[in-house]
Amino acid sequence: MYRASFTLISFVLAIDLTASGRSEGMKVKGLSQSGLDVRAAVEFLSTSPLSKLPLFLFGHSWGAYGIAASLNFTDRPLAIFPMSGFTEPFEVMTELVKSKVSLGVEMTEPALKAAMAKRDSEYAFLSGKQGIEKAQGVYCLLIHGDHDDTVVPRASLFHADYSRNGVEKYLMEGRGHGDVAASMESIAYIKQVKAANLPLYEAYKRNPSRMSPGERAEFASSFNKMLTYVPDEALFQRILDIADKLGQASSYATF
Repeated sequence: MYRASFTLISFVLAIDLTASGRSEGMKVKGLSQSGLDVRAAVEFLSTSPLSKLPLFLFGHSWGAYGIAASLNFTDRPLAIFPMSGFTEPFEVMTELVKSKVSLGVEMTEPALKAAMAKRDSEYAFLSGKQGIEKAQGVYCLLIHGDHDDTVVPRASLFHADYSRNGVEKYLMEGRGHGDVAASMESIAYIKQVKAANLPLYEAYKRNPSRMSPGERAEFASSFNKMLTYVPDEALFQRILDIADKLGQASSYATF
């Protein structure tokens, strides 16, 4: 299915961001927290027995912004793979508000900026785009769906202009925000499941938690979960090819 000649022992570290899962903290200070948490994870790896392994960062949405923003502090990764990422917190928040309220948004921007600066201090406007520009030696594969209406072009890492080499853009046609890495067959199957369960979907799409245990069990048994998110083979083969090439060429590969 996927081919990769990269033969080093590899590890995957999946992190819980601050105040999420098993991580400490009562709350996040803002969207910029993602970049700071990824920086902490990279610093941890750099002082661990895994420090000599090639490092690649992969993230989606808020996580995609986080791995790009972390490059403001480190150029340790050989490559990053941000999917559906946004450039910076203020841009994506402004665009999301505009999608809900068509008039008067510009009038609220100064107040929003002031509130973010007060809450998030020096990192309120930490930029993923600037991180990518700063880390000249880090290869970047920017992945985005052409139907993404959550991270719109003005706010996306994918649609930003870059003045450096080593930035590749990979457009996923027919994909949105949540299914950006899914195969078209998987997307078609999800549509089929929704159509078959349309009354249930319409009744609970705004509040799935209201579904009764019986309805939930019946719905779960009506489809094959393994088919609901089959990854796009060409995309992940491209990711593996990049990791293979950079990993084999890296000085970290000999230890």
